[in-house]
Amino acid sequence: SQAVRQFLPTNGTSNFTDISADKQLLVESITAKGAAIRDRFQVLKGVMLPTSAGIFSPEESVKRIDVAYSFVQSLGLQLKADSLTGTQVKVNFNGQVITLDDNNEIPSNLRGYVQLALNLNLINAYFGLAQGPYDLTPTMKASFKPDQIVSRGDFAVIATRTFNEWTKALGK
Repeated sequence: SQAVRQFLPTNGTSNFTDISADKQLLVESITAKGAAIRDRFQVLKGVMLPTSAGIFSPEESVKRIDVAYSFVQSLGLQLKADSLTGTQVKVNFNGQVITLDDNNEIPSNLRGYVQLALNLNLINAYFGLAQGPYDLTPTMKASFKPDQIVSRGDFAVIATRTFNEWTKALGK
């Protein structure tokens, strides 16, 4: 349900020192400025971020934070996500707004991506009850677990959830 433009540097040199020639088209395409088809003017960041300058880390596992970024970015929502940089990520549970317990584990510049991914129901928060020894009632808690590895099955679920947002944007 995502669409990425194909891209290779015109000078033939890879932007990454840790990828093989057979992976260059894929890696350059998903990390290039304007990668998402939704980015009509080709000004937004790629749909995947390098792990550092010139390093893609093709063998590294994908985490929930990476998936939130990639799917929100692929929907062309970078400006909206960036406007939420540094905010506290919150979820709604039965009309109650809950600030995530693990906000400090989500990089400030990626909090907008997590917030939008949660708002659009692309990815879920984790909920649980907490009750201190003297509390009369438990308190609902929520977390995102940004560093948790995403299984192939989880990825498939998230990918199918983006379809509704993708088709909504087509109607505009």
